[in-house]
Amino acid sequence: YIGRLVEKKGVIYAVRAFAKSFNKHNNIRLNIIGDGPLYNEITREIDKHGMKEHIKMLGYIKDTKPYLDEADVFMSPSVVARSGDAEGGINVTVIEALACGIPSLVTRQTQSDLIFDNQTGFIAKERDAEDLSAKMDILIENPGFIIKFGIMGRRSVEKLDSKGQVVKLENIYKELID
Repeated sequence: YIGRLVEKKGVIYAVRAFAKSFNKHNNIRLNIIGDGPLYNEITREIDKHGMKEHIKMLGYIKDTKPYLDEADVFMSPSVVARSGDAEGGINVTVIEALACGIPSLVTRQTQSDLIFDNQTGFIAKERDAEDLSAKMDILIENPGFIIKFGIMGRRSVEKLDSKGQVVKLENIYKELID
């Protein structure tokens, strides 16, 4: 996970899902990169599940590329916060993970034209650590999916070519003017 530690990012559900999956697969680890107002709450949740040795709170890190290079799966379990605050589009970190060929576990709050369920990753139910864990287990138990989804994710990001997008937008404007 890479991002701010705020409610709408759903990090608490990533911790809960990881702890559940760890009961079946004790060779996994989770790095949480970021800082924010929920840092202490998330640390307490990690301690509550006895995961301090397996979930690392790394704080803010400027260059996350080395961590993405080591990752097999990226999680972005965003939710609509109680205040109504929501993502409003795909997280840049999800784009970066997909560009690195890393499949993503997301929720509908993070889902976009780049995340295709069962193709570039999995879309879990919002605020549902059980569903997130079940999808994590599928990836852990089927490493071929990680490779396949990673390739498909990379291809979906390659379609974001800015020059090509500008040409498409110009064509739309031309059609509207005509």
